Amino acid sequence: MGAPPMWCPPPRAGCEGAPMRFYSVHVNGKRSALVKDGFSWPAFFLGPLWLAWKGLWWPLAAWLAYYLLARYGLPAAAQTPVGLAVMLLLGLEGNNLLRWQLAREGWREVGVIAAADEMTARFKWQQAQGT
Repeated sequence: MGAPPMWCPPPRAGCEGAPMRFYSVHVNGKRSALVKDGFSWPAFFLGPLWLAWKGLWWPLAAWLAYYLLARYGLPAAAQTPVGLAVMLLLGLEGNNLLRWQLAREGWREVGVIAAADEMTARFKWQQAQGT
């Protein structure tokens, strides 16, 4: 006899594989930049090095002020939790800081692309531009 046949929904295109991420598209003349939406692991783990690498000088100055305050103004027991909170804040807001920097430099945000990775997002953007 066996078990009765079960109904399974048909697979949907795009549901398998890597999860989709969103990238904001910024343009300045003929140049374009993509910034991933969501948590920034490099900003979380590398902190001030990541800020300097990306040219985020004002946030880097704020991080340095925090570091000096934490090092010399906080008791030792509070330094670790405050440090972790700052790392988490950088991870959560790192990509927004990049968007802010691009806007300050005259880049315009022109759209959002959903893609599995940055290379696919760039390909989709170039296809949309006809290049």
